[in-house]
Amino acid sequence: MKILQVSATDFGGGAAKVAWDLHHTYTAQGNISWLAVGKKKTANIGVVEIPNNKTQNLWEVAAFGVAQHLRNYVGKIPGAGRGANFFRALGRPANTVAYLQGKELFDYPGTRYLLKLVPSIPDVLHAHNLHSKYFDLRLLPQLSQQIPTILTLHDTWLLSGHCAYSVTCSRWEIGCGKCPDLSLYPAVRRDNTAQNWKLKQKLYANSKLYVVTPCKWLMNKVEASMLQQGIVQQAVIHNGVDLDRFSPGDKAAARQKIGLDGDEFIALFVANSVRNNIWKDFATLKRAFELLSARLPHAKIRLICFGDESPQEYAGHIPITFVPHTDNLDQVVDFYRAADVYVHATKADTFPTVILEALACGLPVIATAVDGITEQIKSLCNLEKIENFMQPVVESSINEATGALVKRGEAEGLTHWVEQLINNSVLRAELGINARRDAEKRFDFKRQVREYLDWYQSSSDDFNRQSEEIKKGGAH
Repeated sequence: MKILQVSATDFGGGAAKVAWDLHHTYTAQGNISWLAVGKKKTANIGVVEIPNNKTQNLWEVAAFGVAQHLRNYVGKIPGAGRGANFFRALGRPANTVAYLQGKELFDYPGTRYLLKLVPSIPDVLHAHNLHSKYFDLRLLPQLSQQIPTILTLHDTWLLSGHCAYSVTCSRWEIGCGKCPDLSLYPAVRRDNTAQNWKLKQKLYANSKLYVVTPCKWLMNKVEASMLQQGIVQQAVIHNGVDLDRFSPGDKAAARQKIGLDGDEFIALFVANSVRNNIWKDFATLKRAFELLSARLPHAKIRLICFGDESPQEYAGHIPITFVPHTDNLDQVVDFYRAADVYVHATKADTFPTVILEALACGLPVIATAVDGITEQIKSLCNLEKIENFMQPVVESSINEATGALVKRGEAEGLTHWVEQLINNSVLRAELGINARRDAEKRFDFKRQVREYLDWYQSSSDDFNRQSEEIKKGGAH
């Protein structure tokens, strides 16, 4: 099968990593796979960059040329960066005006060449995140009429007037407008969210889309949104991880390799820019360990925040160690294997891969019960039936529980469950065994690949069938 995926970049985390891993595996299995990206960061021959920087006229040539020249002097001449941005904006004034009006930017001319960037017409077009300033959403109807077009949603941007996560806001269901937070990524300057929402609604209504989400939570949102108007078929396909690489291992050996004290209780949190990530909740996490320090003043505990380059902090007597991001997956695995528990405090998260990696490495997970996370973890407590996090462990669930969920912003809940696992090594071991078993059953990357290839074939067959019916109808 010939597969063309679309992603913001070929190297990164989140959605970009999903697309990249699928691309490599498709190729390894004998498929013809290409990845079209807004920004190419690798030398992979199967990756092509969408030519959005290709100048369209003499005005752009002149303005972009000046902008590029000024960039060479950033840090050398005061104001060079601002000047470069000014001439860049001057080159495409329509985008500048749209930005000032609060409109979402879709003027990315390279999109029109998408199907011409590869040697032959693909069997399917599979798009991932379409924000990040590289894709012209206005071409979605045209593309989806030409070729089976699969959309995998990794957040809720396609459903809203501007934001990637609506968090607790529900205005996306009724057409946006009166936006409570224009600064949420991708930020807009003015509240044009109602008009942005209407434009998306119109585009979807004229499209034929095969939509996938990694969890039921996101699919429920899709079904309540204006995107539903353009959907031909839909499916939930869980993301997965490489279970051969992310697996339980020797804790003592892992700690020795990365220089950790063998006697400490290690809690791990993995995120990009942990302290400044707008979606993660480092403040609640730190507060939880301050409470834990007060409860267990003599315990040797360490919180490791992987993915941030910051000086060590303390939560009471508990050190918070920050470890910068690395592309060395063996080192990443060592940190999972060295930990005793994985903690994930967040405000919004679709279906975080780091939780799947922790489960696969046999770690019990304590996390905020938001979005698709509730489908990843089999919790010791049922948040829908209890009034507080102090509910005792339900004995009947101990054979399948993989961790515990707490409410958003609830430091006390995180504290409680970390304390339980510190004091109960038998429970901790049981949850870890369950975690690995559940990962093998539900979150194997090989299963994800199989399901996507089956979905491509199903979408292609359905698209071709509909095309033939339209041709026959026209003939009559």
